[in-house]
Amino acid sequence: MKTSKSNIDVVKDYLSGNRPYVQIGYTGDINKYRQEGETWVDSDGIEWYRKNNHNVKLTKTQADVIREAIGKQKCKCGLEIKWGTNFDRLFFIKTGMCQDCLIDYEHKLRLVGAYPLYEKCKVFSNQIGCLKDIKAKLLETIDYFSNGDGSIEILCNSEGFREKFHGTNKEQILADAKRDLKDCNKWLRVLTKERNDAKRELKKKASEFKLEIYV
Repeated sequence: MKTSKSNIDVVKDYLSGNRPYVQIGYTGDINKYRQEGETWVDSDGIEWYRKNNHNVKLTKTQADVIREAIGKQKCKCGLEIKWGTNFDRLFFIKTGMCQDCLIDYEHKLRLVGAYPLYEKCKVFSNQIGCLKDIKAKLLETIDYFSNGDGSIEILCNSEGFREKFHGTNKEQILADAKRDLKDCNKWLRVLTKERNDAKRELKKKASEFKLEIYV
């Protein structure tokens, strides 16, 4: 005779990863619905971490390190991000807001006609970030070929075999890198000015409706 589960048992099953009312004789992997980055403790007291679509068993030290790194990240609405969706975590990293708060904020900007300026600020900020990455690589290149012998070492396979190439055109590489750095700095100045001008206009527009600026 089959007995029905109490409401408490159903809730416990759901929190453990089992989906109620879908019991067909094979439960499968009860943790396959875990979200990327999620941590939990199983019925045996073992702590797990979801990474790259796999469940990773944590030692006490690893668990402490991950908890410390994640910390208590909260959106302005009070949502603790680690309990949110993948989209909540993604948007929080980029904007400091969960998905719902970001949608609500951008909707308000559209209503007051400030969204185009907000979008400009985001686009310029992304372009500035890319240029800063390029500048860092160019500076590394200039430093290496200014102070080194001009040889290039390449990792050729997963077993650690490396090949070293000599006789590179050191002077030409340096000249090209310095020219590119000059262009990079020029565009950084242009885009930073454009971003700051757009942000100034956005602040002015948003202040009329007492909206905060999150760019």
